[in-house]
Amino acid sequence: MYEEGVFKDILVYKDNVVLSFHFGAMNYESIDKPANEVSDFKISGLLRDRKYKYIENNEFFYKREINIFPYNLDILYDRVPENKLNEYDEIFSNLKIFKTK
Repeated sequence: MYEEGVFKDILVYKDNVVLSFHFGAMNYESIDKPANEVSDFKISGLLRDRKYKYIENNEFFYKREINIFPYNLDILYDRVPENKLNEYDEIFSNLKIFKTK
């Protein structure tokens, strides 16, 4: 595994969900749980959006990762329970990323 940059993790206590933000270079596949791929969307050189589903303690959870290549930015959620998936997907699908000077 190779990684460099700055990580910021936020725990959403009410749902026990982890939100992670990474700025920098990543040179590995960061989805590391045994999981089934739900979706993988890519715009070459610009963006990749992947979602996975996995089982932990007989419950389904989801992990989603958005890689924004021009900004070296990765945003992900993990441990999202099935009943909260639409809520977190709504947030992630409506993210606005912009660069300031």
